[in-house]
Amino acid sequence: MTQSGVAVMQKKSLDAKSDWAERQANRTDDYAGERCFRKLTACSMTTSQTEMSRRGLRFVYRIVDLLVSSASTYIAFRFAHGRGQWNREQRKSLGLDSYASKKHRDKATNSPPLTRLSWFHLPPPLNNPHPHSHSELGLIPFSRQIPPPERSQLSGPPVTRHLKSALYSTSIPSFEIGSSSSQSTPQAGQNFLEPSGITMSPPHHGPPRLEGNYSLCSMHPANFTRGLMGVNLQMDEMTTWALWLSIVAMCLIVIIARLLQGGVSQLRHLFNLRTDPVQQAYWGRNGSVIWPWLKKNLVYAPLRKKRHNRNVQMGRLNMGTIPSRFHTLLLALYILSNVAYCCLLNFRSCNPSALLAELRGRSGHLAFVNMMPLMVFAGRNNAFIPLLRVSFDTFNILHRWIGRLVVVEAIVHTGAWMAVKHIADTVEGKPNGMMEALHGTPFLSWGTVSLVSMIFVMVQASSAIRHLAYEAFLHLHQLLAFTAFLGAAIHGYQGQLPLTNYVYITIAFWFLERFIRMSKIIYRNFGLRSSTRVTVEALPEACRVTFELKRPWELQPGCHVYAHFPTLTWSVSSHPFSIAWYDTRPTPYRSLENEKLPSSSKDLDSPLPSRTTTSITLIMSKKEGMTAKLHARARASPSGIINIRGFIEGPYGGQESLHSYGTVLLFAGGVGITHQLSHVRDLLQTYNDATSAVRKVVLIWTVRSQDAFDWVHPWMTEIFQMPHRRQVLKVLLFVTKPRHAGDIVSRSNQVQMFGGRCKPGKIVEEEFEKRAGAMAVTVCGPGAFADEVRAATRERVQEGVVDFMEESFSW
Repeated sequence: MTQSGVAVMQKKSLDAKSDWAERQANRTDDYAGERCFRKLTACSMTTSQTEMSRRGLRFVYRIVDLLVSSASTYIAFRFAHGRGQWNREQRKSLGLDSYASKKHRDKATNSPPLTRLSWFHLPPPLNNPHPHSHSELGLIPFSRQIPPPERSQLSGPPVTRHLKSALYSTSIPSFEIGSSSSQSTPQAGQNFLEPSGITMSPPHHGPPRLEGNYSLCSMHPANFTRGLMGVNLQMDEMTTWALWLSIVAMCLIVIIARLLQGGVSQLRHLFNLRTDPVQQAYWGRNGSVIWPWLKKNLVYAPLRKKRHNRNVQMGRLNMGTIPSRFHTLLLALYILSNVAYCCLLNFRSCNPSALLAELRGRSGHLAFVNMMPLMVFAGRNNAFIPLLRVSFDTFNILHRWIGRLVVVEAIVHTGAWMAVKHIADTVEGKPNGMMEALHGTPFLSWGTVSLVSMIFVMVQASSAIRHLAYEAFLHLHQLLAFTAFLGAAIHGYQGQLPLTNYVYITIAFWFLERFIRMSKIIYRNFGLRSSTRVTVEALPEACRVTFELKRPWELQPGCHVYAHFPTLTWSVSSHPFSIAWYDTRPTPYRSLENEKLPSSSKDLDSPLPSRTTTSITLIMSKKEGMTAKLHARARASPSGIINIRGFIEGPYGGQESLHSYGTVLLFAGGVGITHQLSHVRDLLQTYNDATSAVRKVVLIWTVRSQDAFDWVHPWMTEIFQMPHRRQVLKVLLFVTKPRHAGDIVSRSNQVQMFGGRCKPGKIVEEEFEKRAGAMAVTVCGPGAFADEVRAATRERVQEGVVDFMEESFSW
């Protein structure tokens, strides 16, 4: 082929390429904005669409682009300027006054308006238009050269045209907030951020923030290592509200259920005050199918078969208990919601550092929010306990799992920061940049202190360590928890983070709860001249401890208190014990109060009717630690009785009332009899006073040997002497390891003794067939025994009105 032929072919080829390029440019003019957006998010766009679908997509895209851009601009500046009103120039620059003001948009400002890409990542700027210089803010310049845009790339809807020109600018600077740098100091009078139309607002409160537009794709990774760059505060605020609304919704559900349950109990109580067992039959039948099914399969159900309060053993290590099915559902919903909130990220972001910064902000934000319920649920004086009528043991379970969740979120928060810092150090060639930042910045140092304390808290709070040395665990746990909260508070203060007030409120809750505890102790145990007197009597494998208080108490059946013995142990720890017996008597003579005989007629005629003495007696089974020391000291006394200094805190619990039930079954294992004795005494008194619906009370107590009967012998004697006891009360005693077979003797049909283990299923079945009205089953004892009673009760829930209540102290 000749040279002229080659030239002709080359010319035709060039003409064909030129025609193809022109057709391609015309073909993509109408929806270039979508191509630009997909290019930025590393997405591909198919071209195998029909002409009709292209027109439909083009129309829909323009409408959606207009709505999204307008809404995003409004929301961004609404958050940017807080509660203040926009001025006229800002509204004109954004084109929000009218469509005609579009011409003012390009004249009023060099920077394009915020669009859906920029406001999503942009922290809310402060309402100050005056930029700071580079030397004042310590900005680190970083330029990325981008090829100039072609004609097709600058076409499209008007709302995206400015975005494209900003994204395709020839030099886009980047910066890091809060770090010092001496590089590229601008000349006098030069605005460092002018090339891309970005301005910096002075820090009225919080770290410096941006006004204007910028491209996250072109930013240096160091910009995302500190401050709120890349953090989506709007989404963080939404997740906070969603988290609080979920907690409030669950509390409302429980309150409504408790109100309905309490209303039915009150009606049952009032209608059965003077009815016989036959007339109570109506209240013993289920009125619906849904609630009994929920009680059997959700409320009372363990997670799998039977095991709930029985400890999981791994060799000699105690691994704790398994939450019930209802507790597991609550915890799963709460934890999964936190996981979902952490995953609400912009995964289409073209900058991985921006994605990690958003994850860092979200996880740290949720960790701060969850600290508040973590602290509230740990308190004994938790206001939700009487409001929801939920036991402290349930809140203790929630406290443990929310604490683990906070630790995991703190680890994710730190891991995301470390990942971005590693990327930035790799780009800048700083192998030791992370360690220098941790040691040289108080903001990061205190955050590290908080994280390390949280990790230690989670490790030492495991069930195995708690059961090995509970008192040491308790004091170390409180110290590490306070250190973690203090470090988080200083971390938030140094960085001026948005939710630092949550940590302050959490610490305030901690001090308030301790103040309430101390106030109760001082008021109940200390007078002007004297304090609580404690008498300890040694018993077989237990101690009977009596506290003579200075002020009267109003106690409810089933209450428990926390006992303190400062002279017995070096620590100020306390342990929960159920109140076995209590007496309130007046103090008749002033001189006898000081242990002196009356010396005049004035002393004899000076009664103090308003002064009473309340004595509370506890049974402390000998275990390890404090109870073992107390038993050993009492045993060492010649009389087996000693007087020591001590005081109690309480009372707590006692929210459940048994007055509306016709039949009550009280299961007790070992020292759990102390919880049930107060119920027996109360039910017999209310029966005699005709103020309760109870017609039958069955006390089932299982012990290892007959020596345990000495624990409660004086109180059982008093109970057996109460009027109408034979008509109401039946006692079943089970001795698992009797010394002699002849010792197992039943005194009467009302007091029966058996050898061997108790079978709760058989007892519940027999008493259910002979029940009077509604039946309540309560249990206080070892975990395995309580699980057996729970399983037996669940079998009868759908056959009649049967309610289950359990008293436990899982630690």
